[in-house]
Amino acid sequence: MALMGIFRTGVGKTAAFLAAAALTIVGATTAAARIPAGGYLSPAVYPGYVLAWRDEFSRRELDSTKWQARDGPARAVEGGSLQYDRPGNLTLEDGYLVLTARPEPYEGRDYVSASVSTRDRQSFTYGRVDVRARVPPGQGLWPSVRLLGICQGRSFCGAIDVMEIAGGERGDAVYGTLRWPEKGGQRYEGGSITLPNETFDDQFHVYSVIWEPDRIRWLVDDRLYLERSLEGPGFDLFRGPFYLVIGLAVGGEWPGPPDASTEFPAQLAIDYVRVFQHP
Repeated sequence: MALMGIFRTGVGKTAAFLAAAALTIVGATTAAARIPAGGYLSPAVYPGYVLAWRDEFSRRELDSTKWQARDGPARAVEGGSLQYDRPGNLTLEDGYLVLTARPEPYEGRDYVSASVSTRDRQSFTYGRVDVRARVPPGQGLWPSVRLLGICQGRSFCGAIDVMEIAGGERGDAVYGTLRWPEKGGQRYEGGSITLPNETFDDQFHVYSVIWEPDRIRWLVDDRLYLERSLEGPGFDLFRGPFYLVIGLAVGGEWPGPPDASTEFPAQLAIDYVRVFQHP
């Protein structure tokens, strides 16, 4: 893997996060068959940590004590993406959570997809988060794993982007980003990592953050590629609870829209989510 330098810093508009809706699961019969096997498997335990929370997606239905599926248009954090997220585009089978995007006019949008979060279900302060996922290829596709802050009286309370991949020309790189409120907008800093001879959609990879009171580190397949200090009073937001969001967006300011080369249906497959904390 090749380390890329800091890829973006700046101030943007304050994000407004829309509430997730009640979950509904619709079964599928062919999703898991299209998910290629192989890829990195993370260890079941790390030195100095205990497994505090996990979902291996072995149930027939989404665990409503951990997750809620979203029913609504794309979030502001997804930068103008084009999809409508609905629970019917989410399936569980053969130990995978599968989010499926495809072209379909719905509620004024041209695409439908899916997103899940632990908002109002589970939150975390510090620890290591591992998400094993296989991302879809294609121009305009935008899979992501994020941690979003919880606070009172603000629409945006900080974000730790564990993984973002902007399909198309940027599809060979994974981006990690730290975002926080500043001067009525957002400040963000991040970096990326590439694979020298393959793209990330070829197989499963484990996307991780190690979040400590004084710093955050980003890893892919347990290889460190980015580190950011949290020292200073401006980072107090990152010393409170965050919840997890996993989604597959379509289009938006960053990846641009899909084109004739984009193959649908596109699927983001999640093998497991694990959260480790110090005892």
